[in-house]
Amino acid sequence: MEGFTFLSSIKATIAGVDDGGDGTIIVTTLAAHGFSIGNIATLTGTTDYDGVYEILSKPSDTTFTVTKAFNVTRTGTATRGSCLVAGAYAAGYYKVYYEMSGKGAGTNQEYGFRIFKNTDIQVRCPAACKYGVIGDIIPSSGGGTLDLVSVGDMISFMLRNNSGSSDFTMKHMNLLIEKI
Repeated sequence: MEGFTFLSSIKATIAGVDDGGDGTIIVTTLAAHGFSIGNIATLTGTTDYDGVYEILSKPSDTTFTVTKAFNVTRTGTATRGSCLVAGAYAAGYYKVYYEMSGKGAGTNQEYGFRIFKNTDIQVRCPAACKYGVIGDIIPSSGGGTLDLVSVGDMISFMLRNNSGSSDFTMKHMNLLIEKI
C-alpha cells in the first residue's frame, strides 16, 4: 500500500515492572526488546498491567516506559503486533474489511476482533465470534471505517479471547484497507 510501512511483530518476556513516577511504569525485559518510542505494545500475563500502551521512552535496550500507575512488580509478556505505519501519502480516511477463519482451543469461547489506530480501538470496526466446540473451524468477517489516519499512525489488528484464556489458531485472513 502506497504510503504505509509494514512493521513485523516482536515479543519480549517481562522480568519486572517498576514505578517510573508521574503515572508511568518502567517495564524491564529479560533480553533486548526491540521496541521504539511511539510503538504500540500489548502487555499480557501481568494481572495489574494487561492492556495496550504507547511506548513513551526507551531508557535502555531492556527497558521501556508506558503510562500506567504503578501497583506492584509483575512478570508477563510484551508484544508489538505487526502493523502498518502511515507515511506522508497515507493521511486520510479508510474503509477496512476483513475475513478470517480459525479454531479455538477451548469450548464456548468468544473471540473479539478489533482494528486499532495507535492505542485506540476503532469502534466502527467491531466483530466477535463464538466458537462452540474445540477444533471447530469457523469463519468470521467484519469491517467499517477508520478515524482520520495521520502521518505516523500505526494501524493494527488484534484478536482477543473475550471469555477465557484459551488460544486461537488463525487458519487464514484477508485484510482490505481502502482509502475513501
